[in-house]
Amino acid sequence: MLIDKIDDSLDMECTINVKTEMRIFQFKAFEKSPIPASLAIGNGLVEELFYLSDVNDEDRELQMFLRESKAVRSGDLWVFRMSNEDYESLKLFAELAAIPSVVINYKILMSRTHIINFRFDSSDLVNVTGFLAKATDSFKNFEIVYLGKSSGVRSIFSELNKILPLYYLSVRFHVPDSDIELVSRASIKWTREQKYKSTDNCYYAVYYFEGPVQVTPGILSEIDARKGLYFRKSSSSIIKEYLHDFLAESYPSFMEVQSFSDHHITIETVVTRGVVKQHLLTMKNLAEKFPGWTLEIDSVVPFEKI
Repeated sequence: MLIDKIDDSLDMECTINVKTEMRIFQFKAFEKSPIPASLAIGNGLVEELFYLSDVNDEDRELQMFLRESKAVRSGDLWVFRMSNEDYESLKLFAELAAIPSVVINYKILMSRTHIINFRFDSSDLVNVTGFLAKATDSFKNFEIVYLGKSSGVRSIFSELNKILPLYYLSVRFHVPDSDIELVSRASIKWTREQKYKSTDNCYYAVYYFEGPVQVTPGILSEIDARKGLYFRKSSSSIIKEYLHDFLAESYPSFMEVQSFSDHHITIETVVTRGVVKQHLLTMKNLAEKFPGWTLEIDSVVPFEKI
């Protein structure tokens, strides 16, 4: 599994909390239950997306809240969002996401608190410190819960799984010769971890290479060559469709790791239990858009069993 390959590649971890009085907490169904969330960043906009399940259609006050929040239905979920146009301080998360090695593991809303966990390489500690200092000044009731050595990806999501049931999904695409150059120049093997959800048709990732690679300004930049860590912003017709499909579907997914080797792209993702079917259908629909691509579902496993 790719999770084992990247488990301890980023050596530091941080969890931050921001207290909130969002209206959603006036409803008892969501007062203490974790609400999955995500950050979508691009084109000068930072959005927070919140995913509500088990919504009571007979609760008139809740339905009114959803209408006023311009929430939309996505499968069995209701999704509402906020942006830096509503709360200017959210722009700070674009600064966090722009730090080369930062990977946002998850964001949830629970007990009137925004909880955000991310990992990064120690070479970026000065940059992360700068973000934390600004956040302390910008957000009321801001708290650094943990900043230190990373416990590893498995451990991070094992803890989240205790309060929010998760699934680990692995799928594999066969890439035809005609599209190889769109996926990897010179067919170079790579493993990459998505930093955050982007809305500008680009895929931002930390890359893990096992051998020497050539740094290309504006394309591939070094984080720590000794560890094989690099940052890359990628864009192609395939990436554009991939990101479009996921943003259009609007469902909670957390860690995403991809690898390319021998004409195959493997994608491993952590999602909430209730959206497994939706995620697999999105992958199926994506494969159908590209002639010659075939899809294999390698595993669908409750997180505690991987």
